[in-house]
Amino acid sequence: MKYKMEPKVSVLIGLTEDNEIQIINSSYANLDYVFIIKEAGVIDYKNEKFPVEVGDVVLKLYASTGKVNDRKIVIIPAKYAAAWVENMETEGDDIKMSGCISSADCVVAEDEVPVTDVELSGIED
Repeated sequence: MKYKMEPKVSVLIGLTEDNEIQIINSSYANLDYVFIIKEAGVIDYKNEKFPVEVGDVVLKLYASTGKVNDRKIVIIPAKYAAAWVENMETEGDDIKMSGCISSADCVVAEDEVPVTDVELSGIED
């Protein structure tokens, strides 16, 4: 499967080996908390040890069972999360400077283009 993503489209477009197009919609993130690691160390979570490095992103998920103790964590290594972390930190600064109460109050959606307008050239490369 080869994928293509465009900045102004809210889906991921997949092209199978049989040249069939598949559309992958974004899903509910199911995130409770997001932590950006500022100093290397080890997270002790539910009696398991998770080494973390500066810039790693730790996601604490909502529990699918509804029980707080069933929450899981996901650790995204810094090298895969760097652009996202930079964007989050910049967005946070922008929100603080604009005086917004919450990030939801400050979101301005860009004009998205229909999926049918996405150019698929280059996905075969």
